[in-house]
Amino acid sequence: MPAPLLETKLYVSRSPRVLVPRPRLSERMDRGATSRLMLVSAPAGFGKTTLLAEWLAAGPAAPTDERSAAWLSLDRGDNHPVSFWTYVIAALRTVAPGVGASALALLDAAQPPPSKRC
Repeated sequence: MPAPLLETKLYVSRSPRVLVPRPRLSERMDRGATSRLMLVSAPAGFGKTTLLAEWLAAGPAAPTDERSAAWLSLDRGDNHPVSFWTYVIAALRTVAPGVGASALALLDAAQPPPSKRC
């Protein structure tokens, strides 16, 4: 039986009350939202979490746009592949409920499936 998931890792972090405006980054986020996937990457302490939480709270740029995000906060305990992918699928299921069912079944299996060698 898989270990229970810590659901708080799937919640969007709260933004601090006082923020430094970053319109250039917000505009880049809006442009990136037209893609199927957007990755935000920077060293620790550069404000990724704050930027994303602020951008998500602001809502879509236009009334016809739709903004959905799968949120996952990782820590050292998620360095194990089964734990990592289980959490990734759980995060994705917050915006797409049926995603990853077959992958979860494989992750929950007692033994990994045999790999094919070329």
